[in-house]
Amino acid sequence: HTGWLKAHCTAEFYAANMTVELDNTDKLKVLLADAKQFNISFEPPDINRGSYRFEPVSDNVVRYGLCAIKGTGQGAIEAIIAVRDGKGDHEGEGGGPFRSLFDFAARIDRQRVNKRVVEALIKAGAFDALHPDRASALASVGLAFDWADAQAAHADQVGLFDFGPGDHDQHASSSQEPALVAAEPWTFASAQRVRPDETTGSNLIVFGLPDGARTVRPCWTDRPACPPDCRDRRDGSWGRRRPGRRSLR
Repeated sequence: HTGWLKAHCTAEFYAANMTVELDNTDKLKVLLADAKQFNISFEPPDINRGSYRFEPVSDNVVRYGLCAIKGTGQGAIEAIIAVRDGKGDHEGEGGGPFRSLFDFAARIDRQRVNKRVVEALIKAGAFDALHPDRASALASVGLAFDWADAQAAHADQVGLFDFGPGDHDQHASSSQEPALVAAEPWTFASAQRVRPDETTGSNLIVFGLPDGARTVRPCWTDRPACPPDCRDRRDGSWGRRRPGRRSLR
């Protein structure tokens, strides 16, 4: 029966099996590699579209499950989704997509979703649709939480003299979101220090890096390290040089 499902409901098959293995990095890597053989592609993690589990989007596309990102956890992801979708304790509050990192920090329960969770989501690319510059977004997490705390502290405060004509403009100015912290954009070298398998649990998902996935991904494949007498062939494969043979380059 599973063979039939794999052949006829391929995206659903991999989404279900990968959801079962959310906490098993090794199994996820195997399933991701196997899915490629069946022409299954994966949407990047997205804070405004993703859910706790892997989800089939079409016959050959699966959306990456947010809970498969290392450093998050089911409780944190469920809390984020509840705020975004207006469910659970947030039912009737409207919900809606997050507009920015600061809007995200102000709306979530910061006791359940801490800074480390947000940093893991940013590293995995879940905020790329809001802030393509991951370096700046990552550097701004602390600022976003501080700003959200300040907004919450002053939300119900009414000053004794807050009745002047300029008070509305003053309040609007104090609640205006600050700019992201300036940071040096990630380059190929700096991206290597934030490897995808540290966050997504897989080296297959490399989204939104400055030099592009096609440039970065070959450096993080699962093939074993090449011995010193190896050379990269023109077809992209690896092989040992034979004595007396000229290099393919």
